[in-house]
Amino acid sequence: MKKQNSPAKDTTPKRGKTTKPKKKHQVAYKGNESTILDVWENFDFFYNTRKQLKNPKRDWLNVQRTKARRRPRFETYILREIPTSFRALTFDTLSRKICQDIFLKASLLQGHHVRYVPSWETYPLWLEEHIVNDTSSKPPIKTSVIRKRCRAQHKRELDIQKQKLYQLGIFADWDAAQKATESRQEARLIALISRLRDSNYLHDIPQLSPWCPKCTAPINEANLIQKSVHALNGYVKFPFNFGLEEFGVNVAFCIRMTRLWEIAGTVEIGIAENATYLLTKYSGEYLLFAKPQLEYFAQHLTNGQPQPKLIKEIKATELTQYTVTHPLFPSKELKITAIPETLIRETTNDSTACLEADVIPLNPAHHQSSYDIAKALEINATPIFDENGKFTEEAGLLCGLYLFDAEKLILPQLEKYESLLKTYHDEIHEPHCPRCNELAVFRPCSEWLFSIAKNDTINQPLRSQEYWDNYGDIEQEYITKIRDTVLKIEELKVSAQRQWGMPLPILLCDQCDEPLTDKTALNAIRNSIQRSSEFWFGLSIEELLPTDTRCLNCNSSDFRKESTLIDSHFANLLQILDNSDFKKVFGGSSSVMFVPKTGRADTEWTKWLAEISVLSAALSRSRPIKESQPFKQLILKKLPDINGKVQIKDAFLSKYPADVIRLVAMAPDITAKRINYKQLEKLAEDHFKDYRRLYSLFNHIEHHLYPFMSDVKQAIERQRCEAAKCKQQDTTANTSDLHTECVYVPTDITNLERLRSTILTDEVLPIDSMVITVTAHFLRTVQLAYEEDDFHKVWYLLLSFCLENLSFYAETMNTCPAEAQHTARSILSELATLLLQRLAPLTPFLAEHFYRRVSVDGINGDHSIFQGNWHLQSDLIRQGFQTIEDMSNCKILNEWDKLKAEYNAKF
Repeated sequence: MKKQNSPAKDTTPKRGKTTKPKKKHQVAYKGNESTILDVWENFDFFYNTRKQLKNPKRDWLNVQRTKARRRPRFETYILREIPTSFRALTFDTLSRKICQDIFLKASLLQGHHVRYVPSWETYPLWLEEHIVNDTSSKPPIKTSVIRKRCRAQHKRELDIQKQKLYQLGIFADWDAAQKATESRQEARLIALISRLRDSNYLHDIPQLSPWCPKCTAPINEANLIQKSVHALNGYVKFPFNFGLEEFGVNVAFCIRMTRLWEIAGTVEIGIAENATYLLTKYSGEYLLFAKPQLEYFAQHLTNGQPQPKLIKEIKATELTQYTVTHPLFPSKELKITAIPETLIRETTNDSTACLEADVIPLNPAHHQSSYDIAKALEINATPIFDENGKFTEEAGLLCGLYLFDAEKLILPQLEKYESLLKTYHDEIHEPHCPRCNELAVFRPCSEWLFSIAKNDTINQPLRSQEYWDNYGDIEQEYITKIRDTVLKIEELKVSAQRQWGMPLPILLCDQCDEPLTDKTALNAIRNSIQRSSEFWFGLSIEELLPTDTRCLNCNSSDFRKESTLIDSHFANLLQILDNSDFKKVFGGSSSVMFVPKTGRADTEWTKWLAEISVLSAALSRSRPIKESQPFKQLILKKLPDINGKVQIKDAFLSKYPADVIRLVAMAPDITAKRINYKQLEKLAEDHFKDYRRLYSLFNHIEHHLYPFMSDVKQAIERQRCEAAKCKQQDTTANTSDLHTECVYVPTDITNLERLRSTILTDEVLPIDSMVITVTAHFLRTVQLAYEEDDFHKVWYLLLSFCLENLSFYAETMNTCPAEAQHTARSILSELATLLLQRLAPLTPFLAEHFYRRVSVDGINGDHSIFQGNWHLQSDLIRQGFQTIEDMSNCKILNEWDKLKAEYNAKF
């Protein structure tokens, strides 16, 4: 009997729920994927690219091997896409990438040329936030360091996403895609910005932006963090300069200030136009309060302190006739301005208690609500501190002091002028810089916009039929949507408050804030940064500009760089435009795009293409209209209906073979409801069952064809040795360096045809002719499905045909006469090759693997299945395919079905 609290024996079975080991699907099916990826890496599937082959030595044999596989090009396609986020691989992104890849591979196998350079999201804000947050707990670092880290992280994240898609067998010019954020590439895009500015499409509007005086950099509002701070606030007296003289000289407008430093920037006193203000007597002074502020003041008086005594009520209309004196600068007079009730309602928010209190000291250069009011009432806003957080000459005696150090001088100065009634120490929530945790402030910045609202030079071409005729199929419904969207676009955001991105090459005058427009100076700037965008950040103003450069508006020689950078979305538009057909001669290649069916993605895609169209028209204003389309001869294809943002986990990608993941991605309309991860797993399991059946079938066929393929290998080796001997005989130089053994020589198409003719000497049985005709009829159906881009239908057509018909023909080989088996195996090899070619765009790993085992072409091992052409067949197969042209009925198909039924009945 087991003692109490004694340890359990090792042999004691554990009760409860047992965990079964997970099935490792990748063991049997993923083992060959890395080998096949290496095979594809050694072949350049993109015409006229600079990609180097992995073969280290380019000798005669390699050259001849390449020549042997060249074939004529019929059409040239370029795959285009909206920039892809690489933060996470989502199901809709995967679906688009796989559908594009299927189109690419199917086109390659039909003799066409296709080029695909992935388009990635440029300067994503989430990556910048990640870098900023990662350095927030450390001492402040330079903006240049942040930019360097963002660029490095961008490359790492891009490599991770690229590797996931690469492992799925997607063909792409990956090297060209990774050049999007190189400084030389950025400099090319900056040239487009300069052209837009020269054509007067760019204009700036003033706005307040969060600013860190410690980092001397703007902050994106999305990055701000809210933190509690102890703030000194209080009631400040603004003595009346004009008005209420009957009450003597000690009469003041008493206003509660939340931050004392803002007194320096106050330019006017704003009051609610329908409010009533209370004149009181307190401690021998006459003080005017807004009613809500008087109530707050009275509530916070200590016991025993007298309450302010009401003397008179004054309407806002009367107050607007008076003026007050600035409490810090006695020589400065401030107006009292009535703010319309409608404007207060539009401006008031949760963080603006001043407006709710019926009075606000207007500080429009550094306070958002004040800025909105001042803009509506046309009140000038002059900043009182510079980019380094130091007060300017506008702040009088505070000039040169750091922003938050100035309160140490402001407090005694107010006491000196007896302008401070009462102070409080409160804890309030204020926005802070995410990098250094310094209190963020607002200061004027410029927001740059691209505008065509009033530009008839652009509006007229965009409305013309000739412009849209060059897009291709103008009757396509999406083209109509794009055209309607184009006519609604008035402005595009060009700049944004960022730390990483492309610079906006604009210099502003320090005196009048006007942009520098001198042509000589602008050309000098362009020349300085034309080789690298980083020169903009590294060179000083003096190095960028010629000597004696002056502002054409005020003749000042002091300039500063535009602090904002190009908005990431606008940078993506420029990147796409620079790689598009823009400015290219009409014709040559066709652009192909896969368009989302419905939902938000459809709207985003339509807007994106409309914006590209507007930009290209603006940049080619002086060129013929036919050259301004970003994508000429545009072909639009629909994606499956994807209605979910479920993320594809790494565990899911490693659990299933790449081909199965591809099958899941092309499933149509699987998201009538929003798909979740469990549904994705269920879908993958169902496809994996079918995939295993197909894989087993071709394994079985490989076993059947082993004797035949052995004969083929021997014949090929004999041909190679004969060719090597001929080569040695023709060689007259360096004969001593030649190897005596057989040298590898590629087998071309002519040799293969001669090889087939020597092997196929036996009689062709009726069942052999019948299976050729049945396959020919089926391949026509597959071709139509491919032309309709119904890839899911193609998969199930091929799966069913292989499992029912190809499997049946392979099994009947065991019952045919011995003298006919060699011919039957040859035909089985030909048909398996044709079907593998049709499967290759969908399941490329399976197709490439068995192509090298069951195909007379593929057994050479010197090329990929994607370097063949599925419209080229042997004479025997071609003759069989021609019989279907002469068929007046379905007799052969019916006979074939009858044979299958009889065979299945026996077994």
